[in-house]
Amino acid sequence: MGSKKADKPTSLEEMILQDIEPDKPLPTDSLPASEPGSKEKESDPYQRLGLAAEDMVLLQDAGIDPDDAAAYLRAGIGASAMLRLFDTGVYPSDALSYHKAGITALDDVLLLFESGISPRDADVYLRAGIVSPEVMAELYARDVYPADALNYAKSGIASQAMMFLYENGIYPDDANGYLRAGITSPNVMAALYAKDVYPRDAIQYRNVGVPSPDDMMLLYQGKIFPGDADGYLSAGISSPEVMATLYDSDVYPRDAIQYRNVGVSSPDDMVLLYQEDIQPGVADGYLRAGISVPKDMVTLWNADIDPARAVRYRQSGVTVQDLIKK
Repeated sequence: MGSKKADKPTSLEEMILQDIEPDKPLPTDSLPASEPGSKEKESDPYQRLGLAAEDMVLLQDAGIDPDDAAAYLRAGIGASAMLRLFDTGVYPSDALSYHKAGITALDDVLLLFESGISPRDADVYLRAGIVSPEVMAELYARDVYPADALNYAKSGIASQAMMFLYENGIYPDDANGYLRAGITSPNVMAALYAKDVYPRDAIQYRNVGVPSPDDMMLLYQGKIFPGDADGYLSAGISSPEVMATLYDSDVYPRDAIQYRNVGVSSPDDMVLLYQEDIQPGVADGYLRAGISVPKDMVTLWNADIDPARAVRYRQSGVTVQDLIKK
């Protein structure tokens, strides 16, 4: 018979006798040593940003998640600056937009944001040639918004002048009109506007030959509008003061032109004749009779010697002096 197979030891004592150890887990100190915190480092998304440990803690405490931090970094903003921006409400998308618009300094970004100037607004101000965030903020505070600034800039108006003009009710189109009239001074524009000489009026005055803003204001206040001024100029009267005198004496442009056409060129003579009710046609009759002095015309007119009688007297050989003495 073959030998009987030995039974498997069942007791601890038997196992010890046979030099067999019971199944049991390896002691923990036999595991390979691992680097403290290695799992955290492998799974911590802040690690890929390359930030210092203390910065990561600050960002976590402030509630700035890794994606936001990454966006701030793309805008060139470091950890400490992120905290200020995030606390103010300038979130990563805003910061990145400011950065793309050319606003990179932290204080400038904060100033614009707190002034209500969005990245798009800042970009338009920059296109208007306004590079200072302080000036942008001042313009915005005075209601000179980006579109206005851009329109002013297209007409060549500087930022300080923009504020002055806007406060005086002179908007970009108005400023452009004054510039077309040859008026470049914002102060003069404001003076004209205050006297109700609006851009269209200024352009018309200039077109008829009145380039001086002071003359424009004088004429407009005297209710001598561009068409009237053109009439006086056609009569050879270039002085706004003389135009005003004639107008106040009811010698209107048409009358002045008619007087000039018959040979009466002096504004004073025009006024004298008109006040004595000697119309241009009557003056022409006296001139045909050889009477060229307006005062003599007045003398004859008041003596009821009209031009027709004066002509007959002259034809009969009566001299002007004798005629006046009659």
